Amino acid sequence: MKNVKYINEYNNDIYHVSKNKILKYSTDLNNTTVVYQNTDTDCYIYDMSICDSNLYFCTGSELTVQYSLNLTTNSVEKLVNNVDGANINNSRIYYSSNSDKGLFEYDMNTHQVIKLVESNVSSPLYHNDRLFFSNFDNCAFYQLDLTNNNALKKIVDTENGVDYFNLVSNKLIYEEKVYLLCRS
Repeated sequence: MKNVKYINEYNNDIYHVSKNKILKYSTDLNNTTVVYQNTDTDCYIYDMSICDSNLYFCTGSELTVQYSLNLTTNSVEKLVNNVDGANINNSRIYYSSNSDKGLFEYDMNTHQVIKLVESNVSSPLYHNDRLFFSNFDNCAFYQLDLTNNNALKKIVDTENGVDYFNLVSNKLIYEEKVYLLCRS
């Protein structure tokens, strides 16, 4: 199959995205079925992940929407608008938003949204009760400690804002890109 992305395993089945569809490959039955299909064929699905019995994904182009799909009932729920990359932990979705310029926490139990940081930031990375992100306004990496009253700490200055990074063995790995200077 072409264009396979965001591969996840749940209950011995393989879930993946192909363009505007979420598909499930049943290892027991050796067949593939469509679990969800966006009616707009030009509106791709991305950032799919599975947590407990729910599948989370984003869809959209300019203004993206975060959804939850219950894998037991196949019910789909719209959670939050204007999402640019998300991490899920303990029934909370941490995400950035280009249109609303900030870092946000969405509580899936109360459906409340809290703005944690007011600035143009990258998609957050959750690790050990901390959020790591690049701040495009200040050209630096930051850490937000979720266990210490959301204490914000600058980690390192960067030449430009950074979109793509990861933590490997407690080291921040990133590559600076000149084209990020155009980011609004």
